[in-house]
Amino acid sequence: MADIANLLQPQGKTSPDIMVHGAEQTAPAAATVMADSGALVAAGKVMVLVSWGADDNVATPEIAHRNAANSADIEVDYPGVPGGTSSYVSWFSLAVGERIVVRNKVAGTAAKVYQAGLFLWFVP
Repeated sequence: MADIANLLQPQGKTSPDIMVHGAEQTAPAAATVMADSGALVAAGKVMVLVSWGADDNVATPEIAHRNAANSADIEVDYPGVPGGTSSYVSWFSLAVGERIVVRNKVAGTAAKVYQAGLFLWFVP
């Protein structure tokens, strides 16, 4: 993951503005939030890097831009790559109070472990 972050990080930014280390979850239900940026205090364009890991061959992440009330998705990026460990990059324009969450798309298999990390950079 560090390699992709070094290649893609915005000019002059050596570390993300927001980092969330999601909790490890075993066999999470479909649509379980694995990492949440929390409500953003400033509006702007963000580059989102998700570090995703699972020992399950049905594990598929989705990256959602949520409204300020955290009651609905505004847009969803579905990388569609199953299982294993991967990193994904997306770009979103957010208003104050909106958030980014990472969810697993389908229910996890019994005893299989999932984890997601979320990194956000504000970009000009």
